[in-house]
Amino acid sequence: MYFYCTTLVGDYHKVGISSSLIGVKKRLTTYRSIAPSTKILFFTQVDNGEDLERSFKNKFGDQRIGRSECYNLRSDIIFSHVLKYIHRDQIHNIYKKDKFIKKEIFKTKELFGIWRRDSYNLSNYYLDGGYSALDFLGNKESKYFKYEHLDDPIQPYELTENEIYRWDILKGFFPVSRIVEENKRNKNNQIIEKSRKSILFFCDLSTKKKFSEFIKKKREFLNQYYNKKTYVEQVDLFDGFIKQYYKKKIFTKDNNPHSFFHEYLYDCLKTNVPHLLKGYKHNFENTYGNKFSNAHKRLPYSRKIKNLFKNTNFRKKNFGLKAALSKNSYYSMDDIILFLKEMTDFPTIDYFNVNKNKLEILQKIRRIHNKHSRDAFVIIEKNLEDLKKNEE
Repeated sequence: MYFYCTTLVGDYHKVGISSSLIGVKKRLTTYRSIAPSTKILFFTQVDNGEDLERSFKNKFGDQRIGRSECYNLRSDIIFSHVLKYIHRDQIHNIYKKDKFIKKEIFKTKELFGIWRRDSYNLSNYYLDGGYSALDFLGNKESKYFKYEHLDDPIQPYELTENEIYRWDILKGFFPVSRIVEENKRNKNNQIIEKSRKSILFFCDLSTKKKFSEFIKKKREFLNQYYNKKTYVEQVDLFDGFIKQYYKKKIFTKDNNPHSFFHEYLYDCLKTNVPHLLKGYKHNFENTYGNKFSNAHKRLPYSRKIKNLFKNTNFRKKNFGLKAALSKNSYYSMDDIILFLKEMTDFPTIDYFNVNKNKLEILQKIRRIHNKHSRDAFVIIEKNLEDLKKNEE
């Protein structure tokens, strides 16, 4: 199951689930019938997409747009919730001789990434130091994030056939394993079942030293990869990178390389970057049944949380103002003046939770603005009267 989040549509993001990347692409096509510029901001495979989708409804009910799967939330809040959900504590019952003993907390060792063409693509979030590794959350300083702006666009996913089927390396991910199936055939060109085997090539991240060395090699490789002129050259370079730096392990038909690698990779990340695997804790006193964790605990409503979590895209608002001004230019001059007066009406200042010195400055700005606004409209109305006289 794939979970995805779209780019901004107005002042909200659309989230959803699908059984495949092709399904996500179809959803994207549907969204574009309403908002043509919509793209996919990020996506990942999840074990339980329905539960993750439900957690948004439970936790962010106040930020939800009607009964849709749209949320007026900052992109970093959405991404952070998905990460904490993936790394959440889960609970199951322990039995002994069919008798209930206790409840036990465990982790499924799930990660933010996707299996694609027998290759596991791990998010650069783990490989390159957290949020700063991701394009739509890049340039992070302290607690601040970079948001989606019209004049500083991110590079979201179009999910073209090249992205889905052809490209070895997706933006925001890096292939950390590859599985190759091998077998022998008899004289009739039929596969000999006993000869079936899977060869797993995987990066060695078992120690902090090996982890840092791989990151360095990966960056050097990517510089060469994107400087290649043809797709064939890129494929050859990546094949060589795997042969040179990836370990090799052979599995018989009874063993599962996928499960082995998932556990191996999670354990490596836990050794090297444990702070990136933090998730929702399981509080027995606030548990919504056995299946639900604190990922479903409703976010308490407050004006502070609402303002902190919602999209505050000032450049988007400026774009809307420009569009409104352009539209009003076709109306009569009287209507234009009325519109400008409404737009320049300085709002009242919120006196609560505002620093005293800051409040004095804001009040001063408001007085200056109102005074010069009135003076400006006196001059504008005088010029408008002169214009009307000349037209007569």
